[in-house]
Amino acid sequence: MKTKISLTLLIFIVLLSGCGLHRGYVLFNEKPDELIATEKVKAFLKQNPNASIVLRVPISTNSATQSDPNSLVYNAIEKELVLSGFNLKDRGLFNQVINSQTSLDYSKIEELAGADLILELVKIDRSVPFTTNIAYTESGEQVILENGEYTRYGAMIEFKLTLVRNNEYGGSFSFYYTPCTQRNSDCNCSVPYKYGGYKFYPDKVANFCGSDRRSGAVKSYEVMQQDDLVAFVRDGVKKVIKSIK
Repeated sequence: MKTKISLTLLIFIVLLSGCGLHRGYVLFNEKPDELIATEKVKAFLKQNPNASIVLRVPISTNSATQSDPNSLVYNAIEKELVLSGFNLKDRGLFNQVINSQTSLDYSKIEELAGADLILELVKIDRSVPFTTNIAYTESGEQVILENGEYTRYGAMIEFKLTLVRNNEYGGSFSFYYTPCTQRNSDCNCSVPYKYGGYKFYPDKVANFCGSDRRSGAVKSYEVMQQDDLVAFVRDGVKKVIKSIK
């Protein structure tokens, strides 16, 4: 009798554990960078390795003050330019003058900029969506979701380079941060599922990094954090410099 009760209890525990949420994960294919550098800018920098340069930032967020949410990003870009040997010109004054012009007279740009090159930050987006209908179990088994999909957010940054003299195009550069490119301990890449039929829950994000890891509580997926964004941007600038020097 005692053995029968123990067996029943064991079966109950197994069934109960099977009803709990388990930790699967999602993966995304990395989006490649796009680098275009002209031969003219390469030749110019070969002759002028310490050329002067100024950073032009988007007109909607062109403040150089700390109140600008992207000020840390701008500073990070400029630090990499200085470290690579460029003669950095004042961003705040240049952007103030340029963005106040109703029409841009490129014949006066060299005088206004006091620089050989303009590196323009065309766009920065820290909430680029990546979506998939494929998830993986704890053991790495692939499951295709018939109803629903998972979305996580990466980032992108785009630059344009201009040779100030004669307003010549020097290149365009786009860089992408793809989330969840490999299986790791990042809870933002983890997704909940149940063993029975490997049922996944796209509408839930279990708090795998907290104490309530099996609750299935819905939580928002945050966009790229500031420190990660700065590191991503600095890496992108290094790639720009490498492609033009």
